[in-house]
This record gives sequence, structure tokens and C-alpha cells, in this order.
Amino acid sequence: SEVPIEPYLDRCIFDTCGCDQGGDCECLCTALAAYAQECNTRGVHIKWRTQALCPIQCDETCSQYQPCVETCPLETCDNTLMYKSLSVLCQQDTCVEGCQMKPCPPGQVYHNITHPVCVPVAECKPVCLTVDGKEYFEGDLMEGDDCYSCYCSRHKKTCTGQPCTTPSPPPSTTTPAQDQAMQCVPGWSDWMSNDQPIPDKKDSDVEPLPSPRNFKSAAFSAKGIKKTATRGQCGREMMADIECRTVSTKQHYKSTLQDVECSLEQGLVCRGQCDDYEIRVLCHCGSTTVTTPT
Repeated sequence: SEVPIEPYLDRCIFDTCGCDQGGDCECLCTALAAYAQECNTRGVHIKWRTQALCPIQCDETCSQYQPCVETCPLETCDNTLMYKSLSVLCQQDTCVEGCQMKPCPPGQVYHNITHPVCVPVAECKPVCLTVDGKEYFEGDLMEGDDCYSCYCSRHKKTCTGQPCTTPSPPPSTTTPAQDQAMQCVPGWSDWMSNDQPIPDKKDSDVEPLPSPRNFKSAAFSAKGIKKTATRGQCGREMMADIECRTVSTKQHYKSTLQDVECSLEQGLVCRGQCDDYEIRVLCHCGSTTVTTPT
């Protein structure tokens, strides 16, 4: 009732009578597929194909035929960092029939498109950049010496310091006042949690990028005793990476299936029903430049 059948029936009869390629069955299948796709655009999904009528062969070990398959790409280790932004627009597209990949278990994604094996999100190491045919993964060292280093981070080459053969430039005068009094220490910081959900009051959890005060507080135990190990600390411009997990179970944030964003732009932001999260950042000390290959 959603899509009038008469125009498609007339077109099918006309095409079948004049069909001179692939036999009558191929022309019939094309006409039926056109009608089914129009039904898809109206929100009516018809599983009309069978093994006897216009079959589609899917690899049953990892996919199955569906009349309505989203056009969004599969979430893989290669795109998991940006998957939410990738899938915003395609979710509004009209679905198409075809072979749909079977979903991975909760907390897992496919390794990549060419190797569709489910792996835990925490084990993913996404491809960051490809330069002159060489692949660099997220967090890989791209180049450096004793005075500077360049790492791959979020599809960009991020460098800290200056090569040993190059005189160091005068220190920047644009550093925020709150960061000037803090000495940069390279490495991963302590885990920090400065916010938490409150039962019956708020479900969200927001953990901004740490400030000098946060680094100072994290250097002491709950009993006020200064920790012996030296952890990373730095201003925002020296933060090269971030990790987020739950406080109680130490679970990777993507494995919780909650609405969580973990980024160097905003820190951690969890909306809706949330666990209590903690974050830590990786500090690369020195002047920072970011370059993108042309």
C-alpha cells in the first residue's frame, strides 16, 4: 500500500519483453529490486529474495543477506577513533539490500575491512598516517634524536623539541599564566578523576584536561603522602595523547558501550547513564609543532 505496484508491473512486463541480456530472469530480478528499493525509501523493508528467486550469495560465516543494510562503514580498529563523526551523516541515508556483516560482541570491533576478525577495542592500534608507503600507527615514533621527537597522533605528525643541530628558539611568551609555574615532566601522568555521577542528581561524568592543580593533587596519595614515582605533567600544548577508563573496573571507555568521548580537545565527556571515569595524559616536553603531510 505504501508503493503503487502498477507502474512497476507495467515496466517489468515492458523490460521482460524487450530483454536481450542475461535472460528473462535477470530482467525480472532488476525490476523486482527496483520496487523493493523504493519500498526501502518508504521505510518498508521486504525480504523478497530466496534461493529460488534472484538469490544473492553471502558468505554465511561472517555475513548474511538483509533487505535493509545501512551505508555506514563498519567500525574497525582503523576508524574507531573517529567512528562517531563518520557515522553521523550516513545514518540518515536510505538503506540498501545486500550482505550485512555479523556484529562483533560488545566491546569488540573488526580488525580492519580486509581482515574482518573481531578484536577487543583495547587491543586496537589504528593506522595514523601513511608516508611514502610506510604505515605509522597511533602513538608511533616517526623521527627524532636526543633533543626532539615526532610522534603520530590523530592523523598528524606532532613534534616536540628541536633537532640537536638546531639552536633552540627563545621560550614562548604566550604560555598561559597557570602553566608557567609548572615544570614539564615527560611521560604518562597519574590517573585522575575530578568528577563523578551522583545518584538521583546527575548521571554524567566530565573530566576536563588536567590543570597544574590537578597534577599537583595527583602527586599525593589519599592519605596526603607524596608518591615516590615521578609522573608526567605538562600544559595543554605539551599533551600528546590521552587514555580514559572506569575507576572501579579499569575498563577501557569504549568497552562500556556508554556515550563517552575521550579526546585531547575536551578530555572525557560521558552523557546519559555513566560510570565514574578517570583519565591520564601523555606529556612530550618541548616546543610543539603539528604538521600534516600534503
